[in-house]
Amino acid sequence: MDILSNEEKKKIISFILQYEQPNGGFSFSKNTPPTREDTYYVLRTLNKLDTEYNNRNTFIYLENMIIDLYQSCRHFYQLLFLLDFFTLTGHQETMKNILDLQFNLQTENINELSYFTLIRDILNSKIEFELTNLFLLSKTSFSLKYIPEVSRQILLLKKMNEEFEERKYIQWIQKSQSSDGGFDFLPYTTTFLENTCYALRGLQTLNATPLNLEKCEQFVLQCKTGYGGFSRKSSALGTPQATYHAICSLEIIYQMKEGIQNRRLTNIA
Repeated sequence: MDILSNEEKKKIISFILQYEQPNGGFSFSKNTPPTREDTYYVLRTLNKLDTEYNNRNTFIYLENMIIDLYQSCRHFYQLLFLLDFFTLTGHQETMKNILDLQFNLQTENINELSYFTLIRDILNSKIEFELTNLFLLSKTSFSLKYIPEVSRQILLLKKMNEEFEERKYIQWIQKSQSSDGGFDFLPYTTTFLENTCYALRGLQTLNATPLNLEKCEQFVLQCKTGYGGFSRKSSALGTPQATYHAICSLEIIYQMKEGIQNRRLTNIA
């Protein structure tokens, strides 16, 4: 990803690693307990930057979460990714235990359905669920609440090979771009980095781009802090989550500039 120099990547890595806790895991700030979510964002960022991480304490911290595994599909997906991340360094047994779990879902919540399809992709398993096509197709970008949900619906419809009015979705997302280059929750609201990330992912899924790609890139880069990380908006506090969304956004922007089509980010949470 040529948008960032090697020096900038080193600063980002240094920034997110400062949130590592002595007993494993990562936290929102140096003085708060570690969480699965912050650990997820840090390790996903390291993964995208091709940086190795082998802290045994963090693996044990995540392994202990298995006893309280299911809270939502999103939580399950994050934990599954993290354990898969460590499987690459030799922790296959824990991953096998996860693969053997039975997992069922009955919901018409778009966010949960989206994460559930991603869980199936990681597991490559026989997990099945009944997706109500009529439910998904009855929703439009105008009836959904905000850009992340619209982006997830697009991903679901594409995975199901459903035909839908793609042009309307593209226009709705493009209309949500603000004059500062970022994207709102929905048209004419406040711009934040996470909304921009989901907007880019939704457009990329439909082989489209923002109306002003250069301005969008500028918005993301303006969210960079002096310490190497990124904040959800310019001049705000840098966080692991915002830094992950920035890296994903820059990756998509780079691909759009290079004309690389049909590449998919598995998840932006």
